[in-house]
Amino acid sequence: MLYRDIPLFVSRGTSPGPLILSSQPPAGTEEDWTLQFDDGQFTFEMADRKQGIAFHLDFQPTKPLVFQGPGGYSVKSDTEASASLYYSFTRAKVAGSVRVAGQTHEVTGSAWMDREFASNHLAENQIGWDWFSLQLDDGRDLMIYQLRSDRDRVDYATGTLVAVDGTPRYLKRDAWRLDVTRHWTSPATQGRYPIGWRLALPDQGLDLRIVPLLDAQENVSRLIPGLAYWEGAVELQDADGRVQGQGYVELTGYVPGGRLPLE
Repeated sequence: MLYRDIPLFVSRGTSPGPLILSSQPPAGTEEDWTLQFDDGQFTFEMADRKQGIAFHLDFQPTKPLVFQGPGGYSVKSDTEASASLYYSFTRAKVAGSVRVAGQTHEVTGSAWMDREFASNHLAENQIGWDWFSLQLDDGRDLMIYQLRSDRDRVDYATGTLVAVDGTPRYLKRDAWRLDVTRHWTSPATQGRYPIGWRLALPDQGLDLRIVPLLDAQENVSRLIPGLAYWEGAVELQDADGRVQGQGYVELTGYVPGGRLPLE
Protein backbone atom coordinates (compact mmCIF):
# COMPACT_ATOMS: atom_id res chain seq x y z
CA MET A 1 0.00 0.00 0.00
CA LEU A 2 1.25 3.46 -0.87
CA TYR A 3 -0.38 6.70 0.16
CA ARG A 4 0.18 10.17 -1.25
CA ASP A 5 -1.50 13.47 -0.32
CA ILE A 6 -4.30 13.88 2.17
CA PRO A 7 -7.02 15.74 0.25
CA LEU A 8 -7.90 19.34 1.06
CA PHE A 9 -7.62 19.32 4.83
CA VAL A 10 -8.84 22.21 6.95
CA SER A 11 -7.70 22.47 10.55
CA ARG A 12 -10.46 21.95 13.07
CA GLY A 13 -8.41 20.68 15.98
CA THR A 14 -7.33 22.55 19.09
CA SER A 15 -3.90 22.43 20.67
CA PRO A 16 -3.05 20.49 22.69
CA GLY A 17 -4.93 17.47 21.35
CA PRO A 18 -4.45 14.58 18.95
CA LEU A 19 -6.72 15.88 16.17
CA ILE A 20 -4.55 17.64 13.61
CA LEU A 21 -6.84 18.08 10.64
CA SER A 22 -10.19 17.13 9.21
CA SER A 23 -11.69 17.71 5.80
CA GLN A 24 -14.91 17.92 4.00
CA PRO A 25 -15.33 14.61 2.20
CA PRO A 26 -14.30 14.05 -1.42
CA ALA A 27 -17.08 13.68 -3.97
CA GLY A 28 -19.11 10.54 -3.32
CA THR A 29 -18.76 10.45 0.45
CA GLU A 30 -20.75 12.34 3.06
CA GLU A 31 -18.73 12.21 6.29
CA ASP A 32 -15.51 13.99 7.23
CA TRP A 33 -12.07 12.49 6.87
CA THR A 34 -9.85 12.96 9.94
CA LEU A 35 -6.14 12.81 10.68
CA GLN A 36 -4.79 12.50 14.20
CA PHE A 37 -1.26 12.35 15.57
CA ASP A 38 -0.49 10.83 18.95
CA ASP A 39 2.66 9.31 20.41
CA GLY A 40 4.52 9.39 17.09
CA GLN A 41 1.72 7.72 15.11
CA PHE A 42 -0.75 9.05 12.54
CA THR A 43 -4.32 7.75 12.45
CA PHE A 44 -6.40 8.31 9.32
CA GLU A 45 -10.17 7.58 9.34
CA MET A 46 -13.13 7.95 7.03
CA ALA A 47 -16.62 6.47 6.84
CA ASP A 48 -19.64 6.75 4.59
CA ARG A 49 -22.60 4.68 5.72
CA LYS A 50 -24.59 5.45 2.58
CA GLN A 51 -21.82 4.13 0.34
CA GLY A 52 -21.00 1.30 2.74
CA ILE A 53 -17.31 2.11 2.89
CA ALA A 54 -14.96 3.00 5.73
CA PHE A 55 -11.39 2.63 6.89
CA HIS A 56 -9.25 3.13 9.97
CA LEU A 57 -5.51 3.16 9.29
CA ASP A 58 -2.61 3.68 11.69
CA PHE A 59 0.66 4.96 10.18
CA GLN A 60 3.87 4.45 12.17
CA PRO A 61 6.84 6.13 10.42
CA THR A 62 9.92 3.90 10.26
CA LYS A 63 12.17 6.61 8.80
CA PRO A 64 12.53 10.23 9.86
CA LEU A 65 10.77 13.03 8.01
CA VAL A 66 12.57 14.00 4.79
CA PHE A 67 12.61 17.46 3.24
CA GLN A 68 12.25 17.23 -0.54
CA GLY A 69 14.84 19.85 -1.38
CA PRO A 70 17.15 21.70 1.01
CA GLY A 71 15.09 23.04 3.89
CA GLY A 72 11.95 21.62 2.27
CA TYR A 73 12.08 24.14 -0.61
CA SER A 74 11.44 22.17 -3.81
CA VAL A 75 12.31 24.18 -6.92
CA LYS A 76 10.21 23.54 -10.04
CA SER A 77 11.92 25.64 -12.74
CA ASP A 78 15.33 26.98 -13.75
CA THR A 79 14.39 30.44 -12.53
CA GLU A 80 13.36 29.13 -9.07
CA ALA A 81 10.26 31.34 -9.35
CA SER A 82 8.08 28.24 -9.24
CA ALA A 83 8.51 26.09 -6.15
CA SER A 84 6.73 24.33 -3.33
CA LEU A 85 7.24 23.47 0.30
CA TYR A 86 7.48 19.70 0.34
CA TYR A 87 8.15 16.97 2.88
CA SER A 88 7.66 13.21 3.08
CA PHE A 89 7.63 10.25 5.40
CA THR A 90 8.93 7.88 2.73
CA ARG A 91 8.32 4.69 4.70
CA ALA A 92 5.82 3.78 7.41
CA LYS A 93 4.19 0.64 8.78
CA VAL A 94 0.44 0.58 8.28
CA ALA A 95 -2.19 -1.49 10.08
CA GLY A 96 -5.94 -1.14 10.31
CA SER A 97 -9.19 -2.10 8.67
CA VAL A 98 -11.08 -1.40 5.45
CA ARG A 99 -14.84 -1.89 5.12
CA VAL A 100 -16.40 -2.49 1.70
CA ALA A 101 -19.84 -3.87 0.83
CA GLY A 102 -20.59 -4.73 4.43
CA GLN A 103 -17.38 -6.70 4.91
CA THR A 104 -14.50 -5.54 7.14
CA HIS A 105 -10.99 -6.61 6.16
CA GLU A 106 -7.90 -6.31 8.36
CA VAL A 107 -4.98 -4.84 6.40
CA THR A 108 -1.25 -4.27 6.86
CA GLY A 109 1.36 -2.79 4.59
CA SER A 110 3.93 -0.11 3.87
CA ALA A 111 3.04 3.52 3.20
CA TRP A 112 4.55 6.70 1.81
CA MET A 113 3.03 9.83 3.32
CA ASP A 114 3.63 12.97 1.27
CA ARG A 115 2.66 16.63 1.54
CA GLU A 116 3.34 19.49 -0.85
CA PHE A 117 1.89 22.99 -0.93
CA ALA A 118 2.59 26.31 -2.65
CA SER A 119 1.04 29.39 -4.21
CA ASN A 120 3.07 29.27 -7.44
CA HIS A 121 3.67 25.65 -8.39
CA LEU A 122 4.09 25.39 -12.17
CA ALA A 123 5.88 27.82 -14.46
CA GLU A 124 3.79 29.41 -17.21
CA ASN A 125 5.26 27.16 -19.89
CA GLN A 126 4.70 23.95 -17.92
CA ILE A 127 1.57 21.88 -18.49
CA GLY A 128 1.99 19.07 -15.97
CA TRP A 129 4.27 16.66 -14.19
CA ASP A 130 5.34 13.04 -13.82
CA TRP A 131 5.87 12.17 -10.14
CA PHE A 132 7.28 8.90 -8.83
CA SER A 133 7.53 7.64 -5.24
CA LEU A 134 9.40 4.34 -5.14
CA GLN A 135 10.17 2.00 -2.23
CA LEU A 136 12.97 -0.44 -3.05
CA ASP A 137 13.15 -3.83 -1.40
CA ASP A 138 16.73 -3.05 -0.32
CA GLY A 139 15.36 -0.36 2.02
CA ARG A 140 16.08 2.72 -0.08
CA ASP A 141 13.36 5.14 -1.23
CA LEU A 142 13.35 7.34 -4.31
CA MET A 143 11.31 10.38 -5.35
CA ILE A 144 11.57 11.71 -8.90
CA TYR A 145 9.68 14.76 -10.15
CA GLN A 146 9.59 15.83 -13.83
CA LEU A 147 7.86 19.04 -14.96
CA ARG A 148 6.91 19.06 -18.65
CA SER A 149 6.55 21.89 -21.16
CA ASP A 150 4.52 19.61 -23.44
CA ARG A 151 3.43 16.00 -23.52
CA ASP A 152 6.89 14.57 -24.14
CA ARG A 153 9.41 17.29 -23.23
CA VAL A 154 10.89 17.62 -19.74
CA ASP A 155 11.39 21.26 -18.73
CA TYR A 156 12.78 20.67 -15.24
CA ALA A 157 13.45 17.66 -13.04
CA THR A 158 14.54 16.94 -9.50
CA GLY A 159 14.77 13.97 -7.18
CA THR A 160 15.68 12.64 -3.76
CA LEU A 161 17.25 9.31 -2.86
CA VAL A 162 16.65 8.32 0.76
CA ALA A 163 19.14 5.87 2.27
CA VAL A 164 18.18 2.99 4.55
CA ASP A 165 19.01 5.14 7.58
CA GLY A 166 16.83 8.00 6.29
CA THR A 167 19.61 10.26 5.00
CA PRO A 168 18.47 12.16 1.88
CA ARG A 169 20.63 12.74 -1.18
CA TYR A 170 19.34 15.37 -3.59
CA LEU A 171 19.59 14.37 -7.24
CA LYS A 172 20.11 16.58 -10.26
CA ARG A 173 18.46 15.81 -13.57
CA ASP A 174 21.53 14.09 -15.01
CA ALA A 175 21.63 11.57 -12.14
CA TRP A 176 19.03 9.33 -13.78
CA ARG A 177 17.56 8.32 -17.09
CA LEU A 178 13.84 7.62 -17.46
CA ASP A 179 12.60 6.11 -20.73
CA VAL A 180 8.96 5.43 -21.55
CA THR A 181 8.33 1.84 -22.65
CA ARG A 182 4.53 1.76 -23.02
CA HIS A 183 1.47 4.03 -23.34
CA TRP A 184 -2.22 3.68 -22.52
CA THR A 185 -5.09 5.66 -24.03
CA SER A 186 -8.06 6.43 -21.80
CA PRO A 187 -11.42 5.45 -23.29
CA ALA A 188 -13.05 8.14 -21.11
CA THR A 189 -10.92 11.17 -22.05
CA GLN A 190 -8.73 9.97 -24.94
CA GLY A 191 -5.73 11.10 -22.92
CA ARG A 192 -2.59 9.18 -23.90
CA TYR A 193 -0.51 8.41 -20.82
CA PRO A 194 2.92 6.81 -20.45
CA ILE A 195 2.41 3.86 -18.11
CA GLY A 196 5.64 1.87 -18.41
CA TRP A 197 9.21 3.05 -17.82
CA ARG A 198 12.81 1.98 -17.56
CA LEU A 199 14.62 3.91 -14.84
CA ALA A 200 18.41 3.86 -14.54
CA LEU A 201 20.59 5.49 -11.87
CA PRO A 202 24.08 4.29 -12.88
CA ASP A 203 25.87 5.76 -9.85
CA GLN A 204 23.50 3.85 -7.57
CA GLY A 205 23.59 0.55 -9.45
CA LEU A 206 19.89 0.76 -10.26
CA ASP A 207 18.23 -0.37 -13.48
CA LEU A 208 14.50 -0.78 -12.90
CA ARG A 209 11.34 -1.39 -14.87
CA ILE A 210 8.29 0.47 -13.56
CA VAL A 211 5.11 -1.50 -14.30
CA PRO A 212 1.55 -0.41 -13.35
CA LEU A 213 -0.55 -2.89 -11.39
CA LEU A 214 -3.50 -1.79 -13.54
CA ASP A 215 -3.51 0.27 -16.73
CA ALA A 216 -6.81 2.05 -16.06
CA GLN A 217 -5.89 4.20 -13.04
CA GLU A 218 -7.12 7.52 -14.42
CA ASN A 219 -9.05 9.89 -12.16
CA VAL A 220 -11.76 11.94 -13.89
CA SER A 221 -13.29 14.71 -11.79
CA ARG A 222 -17.05 14.82 -11.31
CA LEU A 223 -16.85 18.36 -9.94
CA ILE A 224 -14.42 20.14 -12.32
CA PRO A 225 -15.21 19.65 -16.03
CA GLY A 226 -12.19 18.49 -18.03
CA LEU A 227 -9.98 17.74 -15.03
CA ALA A 228 -8.38 14.31 -15.40
CA TYR A 229 -5.07 12.72 -14.44
CA TRP A 230 -3.50 9.28 -13.97
CA GLU A 231 -2.53 8.24 -10.46
CA GLY A 232 -1.85 4.73 -9.27
CA ALA A 233 0.21 1.87 -7.92
CA VAL A 234 3.19 0.37 -9.72
CA GLU A 235 5.62 -2.49 -9.24
CA LEU A 236 9.39 -2.29 -9.61
CA GLN A 237 11.11 -5.08 -11.52
CA ASP A 238 14.61 -5.92 -12.70
CA ALA A 239 15.47 -6.85 -16.30
CA ASP A 240 14.38 -10.45 -15.65
CA GLY A 241 11.01 -9.48 -14.22
CA ARG A 242 11.89 -10.13 -10.58
CA VAL A 243 10.13 -7.80 -8.15
CA GLN A 244 12.43 -5.18 -6.64
CA GLY A 245 9.93 -2.96 -4.86
CA GLN A 246 6.71 -1.01 -5.13
CA GLY A 247 5.70 2.53 -5.92
CA TYR A 248 3.15 5.14 -6.82
CA VAL A 249 3.01 7.42 -9.87
CA GLU A 250 1.08 10.60 -10.65
CA LEU A 251 0.80 11.97 -14.21
CA THR A 252 -0.87 15.27 -15.09
CA GLY A 253 -1.25 17.39 -18.22
CA TYR A 254 -1.94 14.54 -20.65
CA VAL A 255 -5.58 15.50 -21.26
CA PRO A 256 -6.36 18.80 -23.06
CA GLY A 257 -7.54 21.25 -20.39
CA GLY A 258 -6.65 18.76 -17.68
CA ARG A 259 -3.77 20.63 -16.04
CA LEU A 260 -3.98 19.68 -12.38
CA PRO A 261 -3.86 22.48 -9.81
CA LEU A 262 -1.62 22.03 -6.77
CA GLU A 263 -3.14 19.65 -4.26
